[in-house]
Amino acid sequence: MPSERYIDCHTHPYELNVEESSSSTDAFEKVAQADCDNLLDGMDEAGVEKSIILGLDLETTRNFKFGNDDVKSIVDRYPDRFIGFCSVDPHKGILAIAELQRSIEELKLSGLKLHPILQEFYPNSKEIYPIYRIARDYAIPILFDSGQTFVKGYIKYGNPILLDDVAVDFPDLKIIIAHFGWPWMHECISLAWTHKNVYIDLAGWSPKYLPQSLLKYINSLLSKKTLFGTDYPFISQKRWIKEFKELGLKEETEALILGENARNILEI
Repeated sequence: MPSERYIDCHTHPYELNVEESSSSTDAFEKVAQADCDNLLDGMDEAGVEKSIILGLDLETTRNFKFGNDDVKSIVDRYPDRFIGFCSVDPHKGILAIAELQRSIEELKLSGLKLHPILQEFYPNSKEIYPIYRIARDYAIPILFDSGQTFVKGYIKYGNPILLDDVAVDFPDLKIIIAHFGWPWMHECISLAWTHKNVYIDLAGWSPKYLPQSLLKYINSLLSKKTLFGTDYPFISQKRWIKEFKELGLKEETEALILGENARNILEI
């Protein structure tokens, strides 16, 4: 069992593969839906107490879905180790609303994952606002994939500045901007600095490659607004934490980012 209170806020219990074509109708193939044994082993080795498992519904645009019942089954098997975030397809309209409510009320999942680039929607579209209202009313955070996520898609949907409207219109909604919005990093920093309800995660980046200007902010003004995430299975937790601890950040900053900020957001 892990000896630390680390929480990995960004993991996927599957791998994805996509054909070379850039068409939005490309079918994603679920290559490996693991039983999470490898993830659990990695968590134990790295001292990670809990990981957030993210669902992903891309049925309209990519014919792929890692469903909320799949997330729930993993959480039920390891309730002390995993926290489940549901996913809904915004293009499904009222069905997405119903699925979000079911995921919160019946499945007891703790947050919502949206991927504007792969789901192909602008986050500030008023058509999406009913989803945000549900998340706000149930006090669950929304994690938005943002910036360049190195998958085929239209990255224009991932510009974090689009979340400025959402943060203003829903000041009580907890918004997590994944991958710190790169290449729009400074826009992302500005949002997290300006809005009390906006946070960033560092997922998908090996810490030794994190931009120096970002490190200055997360070690000071954004120390309480930044979350540890690996984007597992793309980066192992052991490697991520090792490199992170070699950055020379303040000890209190490390503790906040590796776990305490997530505990505050999730109220655990």
